[in-house]
Amino acid sequence: MQSFRSILVPGLLLTVLVILQAMDLFGIGKQGLAWVTSSSHSRVSDDIVIVDIDQSSQAKYGRWPFDRRDVAAVVNRLRTEGAGAIILDIPLEDPDRARGDEELAKALASKGVILVQQATMDSTGSSYTPKKFQGLDQKNLDQMHQYSGTVSPLPKLIQSASGVGTTDFSTASDLYNKYPLVVPVNGVLHASPIIEALRYTVHESNYDFKHTGKGVRIGIGQFLNIATDSSGKFYINYDHEFKTLKLGQDRFKAVKNKIVIVGVSLPGANSQLSTPNGLMYSHVIQAHALQTILDGPPPLRSAFVVMLETIISICAFLALWYFWSRSQDVINVVKLVLILCITAGVPFVALSNINVLFDPVWPTVISLTPVLFILYQRYRHHLRCYLCVWICGGQNSKDKT
Repeated sequence: MQSFRSILVPGLLLTVLVILQAMDLFGIGKQGLAWVTSSSHSRVSDDIVIVDIDQSSQAKYGRWPFDRRDVAAVVNRLRTEGAGAIILDIPLEDPDRARGDEELAKALASKGVILVQQATMDSTGSSYTPKKFQGLDQKNLDQMHQYSGTVSPLPKLIQSASGVGTTDFSTASDLYNKYPLVVPVNGVLHASPIIEALRYTVHESNYDFKHTGKGVRIGIGQFLNIATDSSGKFYINYDHEFKTLKLGQDRFKAVKNKIVIVGVSLPGANSQLSTPNGLMYSHVIQAHALQTILDGPPPLRSAFVVMLETIISICAFLALWYFWSRSQDVINVVKLVLILCITAGVPFVALSNINVLFDPVWPTVISLTPVLFILYQRYRHHLRCYLCVWICGGQNSKDKT
């Protein structure tokens, strides 16, 4: 009976832990990947400049939303200073109060400006016809999360712009660590703002779409071939810093030959999203996503890596249960440290070198569980005594007072 119990208890415990790992019920895996994709050592980008519409901008342009003629003047200034592609991540769905939409449309016709529309679950229409994806099959779309509509810029602005990118920021409710290169809306595939900007930069008119079984590859001519997961998303590396110009203060001398992202960081005018590096506005997240692609292939997380994490977790659990269920001397402590290093450290470093995301948190949690469980079993009587003394001591002190 004792022998059966010694097998049943760890077996049940391990089964529960593996199920929790697979379902990630407590978000431990997501937090682990957030830690992996974040960094305290940021690199300064040489490719992207952010133009920030903040409170200092209101001192020059007045209350938000600004007169569209002022927005047109900003676009013209960026063009004059030699900016590359410009992502205009500001709301443009309503007519301008000052009737400056015609002037803004003329400024957008100067080429290179990408507007942004938000995917929503509401059945709202859009006058924008997205660029074609060569090789796209309808059954590929059926495997992806579908949106019902978009919140889009005015039709006259869409017609003048060089492109319109679609994002899913409006539906984000959790940690934003994956960015969609493509967003399906009503059975039609829309490109994101960042690859619309890249498409303009390399002078291409369409995209290539390839479903590989492991995920989706998006091609832009002969220049870029970007691998994503089956939903068209990739993990963002939040380890960048960007030159940020304040709309009301700077003269935009730093934008020459850079991709410029214009966004709003006014309190109440735009909401921030939770990321591995804290709260960020959508235009800053887009800058990190774009820089991730420009740095090279974005990090991936395949089914093989998930299976590898599970196998390592099971092996480490069984090994530690075997060691700690028999003795607790110093040698076992050394073995514990070595097994934990092998469990989480070695695969993490090895896979990071080939741009693959490995979550070290769940294997570490599962490895430590048998140690904590056996320690509790051995010292539960001592623990109960300490708790009784602590509770009784606290009650006696109350009685004295």
